[in-house]
Amino acid sequence: MSSAVEARELRQQAAHSAPHSAERVDLLERAARLADSAGDTALGYAVRGDLIRAAVFAGEPERAMVAFAWCLALCDERPEEYPEADLHWEYKWMALLVPGFAEISREQVCALLDDIDARFRRRGLGERAVLNLRALAAVELGDHADVERYFEAWKRSSRDALSDCLACELSQEIGLLIRLGRDDEAIDKMRRLLESRRRCVEVPAHTYAVVQVALLRKHDLATAMAYQRKGYPLLKRLRKEGADRVGDHLAVLAVAHELGRGLRILRESMPLAAEHSAGFSRLRFLVGAQVLLQRASAHQEKASLVVPKAFGGSGESQQHRLVSVAALFAEQARTLAGLFDRRNGNDSTSHWAEERLALAALELAPLPD
Repeated sequence: MSSAVEARELRQQAAHSAPHSAERVDLLERAARLADSAGDTALGYAVRGDLIRAAVFAGEPERAMVAFAWCLALCDERPEEYPEADLHWEYKWMALLVPGFAEISREQVCALLDDIDARFRRRGLGERAVLNLRALAAVELGDHADVERYFEAWKRSSRDALSDCLACELSQEIGLLIRLGRDDEAIDKMRRLLESRRRCVEVPAHTYAVVQVALLRKHDLATAMAYQRKGYPLLKRLRKEGADRVGDHLAVLAVAHELGRGLRILRESMPLAAEHSAGFSRLRFLVGAQVLLQRASAHQEKASLVVPKAFGGSGESQQHRLVSVAALFAEQARTLAGLFDRRNGNDSTSHWAEERLALAALELAPLPD
């Protein structure tokens, strides 16, 4: 069997494999290598198009970025055969992923956004999309004044063919409002999102998680828990891609004194979160897990857990003192937050983590049975 034929067969297998799975990504990476060995550039490009999407939605951002870089270089080298406009939507995904890696410098993040802006302008589209991406990147970089500025400009701009779907835009607006401290507006927007019944791959699964912290800050534990119960099953279906946001669910369960449920979710989600290559995704999970473990340790000394090696554990099931695991996660979270602070040139990530960790001291009246 020739390499090109085998590549096409693997691509077909991938199309029928489980969505949001590493298996699909593995099959497509093998297909891309075989297409390259066969010298079939067109096939390699097509396979990598599938690979980018599969990796993004499987929570494999680094693999998506490698495939995208290959495709974009080909577009720049042979624009008549491979128009860059075919990759503009995928380029938006890259802009969302890149700030989550502390090893990617502030200068590189800003240069990527400028490159997207220039490419979209050549097409006469995408002003709204770029403003949105700049606002979201400014959050990750700790540029608070820029978040407000780009957010307001985004809201004033007009939709076009490169704008996200209405569900995604509303979800992003909710997240930005929360980061700007405008919790009441965010909670109201969440109600509108749910009433509209707008849906996409990640919405409202991601949004349920994001808004729970705002609800806790408003001491609305009943709504936060209603969102937790509705949102977690949706998030679980996303597997690794949604694992970081499980941290928000763990924090809510801790405040609600649903510690047994929290520990069960911690056990089933920790392996996926530990495998995530984006540092901020691991940090988000670790902070929420730390809130849960701190609260749980006041009620029971030990629990059976498999702490992955990536999180400083043995990777084996064993009885752990919960206070010790909380301390281990705290150390890892501080290290990760410090890396982002150094990248950003400010302490915004450490401050964000401390605000989340403060939930461990939040005492709200338990909900009635």
